[in-house]
Amino acid sequence: HTQLLEAAAGRTFPGCETAGVPVADGGEGTIDAVISALNGTYRRLTVHGPLMEEAQSFYGEFEGDSAIIEMALLPGFHGAGGQAQPLNTTTYGTGELIERCSGSGIAGKDFPFRHWHGAAQPNDGGMGAMRALGVRFLDDQGNELEGKAGIYKSADIDVSRM
Repeated sequence: HTQLLEAAAGRTFPGCETAGVPVADGGEGTIDAVISALNGTYRRLTVHGPLMEEAQSFYGEFEGDSAIIEMALLPGFHGAGGQAQPLNTTTYGTGELIERCSGSGIAGKDFPFRHWHGAAQPNDGGMGAMRALGVRFLDDQGNELEGKAGIYKSADIDVSRM
C-alpha cells in the first residue's frame, strides 16, 4: 500500500518527498502501529488471561513517560481458548498491565498511558481490572464479591487499597 500512495503522491505533486508511517484502524494491530510510529519499546510480561490462566502479554513504553496497553492481546480474549465465554472471562489481566505500567514509574505524572480496547471479549464491566488494582467490590453485607455476578450485586466499592 505504501508504494501505491507514494506513486499517487508523486503523480499529483511531482518531486515531493514521502515518508511512510504505520497506521491501523483501531482494531488488531493498532498497538503495534502506535509503538512503531512513536519509536516505543515493547515490555513483555506474564499476567492472568481471561480465564485466570497464566498468559504472556506486553505493553508499549515511550521514552519512559507514557505507555499503551491493549486488553485484546491477552491470549483467549478472542474466544477464551476457542470458545466464546463472556460469562466466565475477566479483565483481571488488563488491571495487571495497568499496574505494571504504574509500578514502572510511568504513571507518576497523571497516569499518562493509553488503553486500546481492540476486539476484547470479557464483559465484566472492568471489575476484574479494578480488582487487580486493589479495588474491592462489596455486597450489602460487606462481603467481597468476585466474578460476573459481583458487578450486579455491588452495594459498595472500597478503593482504599488502590
